[in-house]
Amino acid sequence: MLLFLPLQNQESVLNLHKHLLLNHLKQLVQSILLFHKLTFHNEQAFLRGAARRQETRRVSRERLEKIRVVPASGANLVLGLFAAVYFLFFGVQAGNLFAVFSGHVPGTLTAAGYARSGFFQLCAVMAINFFLIWLLSILAKQNRAGKWLQGLLMVQSAFLAVTAGAKLWLYISRFGFTPLRLLSAWAVIVLTAGCFLMLRSLMTGKKSFRLWLYFAAGSFTALCFY
Repeated sequence: MLLFLPLQNQESVLNLHKHLLLNHLKQLVQSILLFHKLTFHNEQAFLRGAARRQETRRVSRERLEKIRVVPASGANLVLGLFAAVYFLFFGVQAGNLFAVFSGHVPGTLTAAGYARSGFFQLCAVMAINFFLIWLLSILAKQNRAGKWLQGLLMVQSAFLAVTAGAKLWLYISRFGFTPLRLLSAWAVIVLTAGCFLMLRSLMTGKKSFRLWLYFAAGSFTALCFY
């Protein structure tokens, strides 16, 4: 259709197309430059953020080294004393702890009191052990002997969890499930899982706290649908 237009009109149309093409090219170049600028700034911000995080970690490690004032031998001594106290407790309470595996309640205790004592003993020991390990991880440097002693505390806790679970099961087998007994059983399972996940962390160096939280939340959600 351009050929049928007068020559002056043809030149006007060509100039218009040329002007539009130049505008499009100009906008394209501006868009490319803007994209490059944004990408450059984002990259710089990312690098600054990564450097800041590394600096924060370095400062945190330096502060942690300043806080660690307890010698490794002192931390191992404390862990060893707690482990010895637990062994002494197991020896003194052997009749009470192992009676559940024969299916009877020792002494004058009721099944409810027997299960309740085992559950609260487990809660107290687990709270002490986890707090002790957390505190010494901040105040003392980690060492091989300390990890073995921490593992021993977790094994002792797991043994106490097994006896507490057995006592609770003995109680449930006699009187049946209730919501409170079911919740207590869930707590024993979660605490037992915490012992084994802590052992995993000590052996592999991998953090397991988040995995423990996922297990606790998932199992509790499943329990709510029971």
